Amino acid sequence: MKDSSSGVQVEGELRSQLAAKTQEVQALSMQVEQLLVANDALGAENAARSERIGELEDVMS
Repeated sequence: MKDSSSGVQVEGELRSQLAAKTQEVQALSMQVEQLLVANDALGAENAARSERIGELEDVMS
């Protein structure tokens, strides 16, 4: 027969692990959001550079 106290202990451990993993996922989600923002900024910089290169090529031709 199953000991109810060990079942409660296992449930507590699983809840603790779930809480830790949830925090981990939230932290990773924040990092992804920061990387997406940084990627957008780099994309804008790249577009500006490409435009400037095009202008310089026009001047040089």
